[in-house]
Amino acid sequence: MHATARETVQEIQPLESAAAANIDSMDILEVLFMLCKKDGLNVTGDPKSAFAHFDSGTRTLHVYARNMNAVDISSDPKATMLAALDYAQVQGASFEVGDGFAVCTVKGVTAHGYTYGEAAVRALAKLKASPRSQTSTAET
Repeated sequence: MHATARETVQEIQPLESAAAANIDSMDILEVLFMLCKKDGLNVTGDPKSAFAHFDSGTRTLHVYARNMNAVDISSDPKATMLAALDYAQVQGASFEVGDGFAVCTVKGVTAHGYTYGEAAVRALAKLKASPRSQTSTAET
């Protein structure tokens, strides 16, 4: 557990003996997951392989994983934009450029961005969020 998480935690209440005995048989990652949940942290993921919680005080995402194969960190904006461009292309996107911005149109949904990648991300997000988009864009 992280120091900032420990500072904001309320006093721990003892578990019933059956629950405490169950902890002895749990995998350590599952114990950490349970402990984070009991501490009131907003935890997401799978307690058997990898999970995370965000510390809004430090603006840090804490990730717990059995091994790094269970974690994919996308901290490279260029790689993310290239992936969006590839995905938009598969979806039949078209692009235009003008006046310092790019325009991407996917299945009748249009979005603007400062780059082709940003326009693609925005168009794909609009497509997914549109009420007429009852199906996944992964179909085509």
